[in-house]
Amino acid sequence: MTYDFSKWEEQILEAISNEVSVNSWSAVKGRPSFSTVMRWQADNEAFAIKCARAREAAGESSACRQNDVITGVLDGSIPPEIARVALSGLQWRASKLASKRYGDKLAIAGDAANPIALSIEVDFAANKDNPT
Repeated sequence: MTYDFSKWEEQILEAISNEVSVNSWSAVKGRPSFSTVMRWQADNEAFAIKCARAREAAGESSACRQNDVITGVLDGSIPPEIARVALSGLQWRASKLASKRYGDKLAIAGDAANPIALSIEVDFAANKDNPT
């Protein structure tokens, strides 16, 4: 079946930003399949960028939902053992989907006592048989 991309673009982006997986969204009868949406992303760079931004928004949403879980624990509506699992999942999602803000900081840097040093050794004698 052929689908009109322009008809579906905003719905797909809205679903992604609301933490609905493309797989779940596509499972609804009458909607484009998961593979169709993935092909649209591969073939349309602008759409792929919009999807990446929508995923970042989903990560922000996961981060914000952590407060709801904490509030539920404090008011007694969510048992702490369930909250631990939920918070762990929400933290993981936020760190992966909005990694610039919530992901682990990866830095390659030295400090004053141990600065990073770069050295390059070139052995010209090793290539003496091929003087190109």
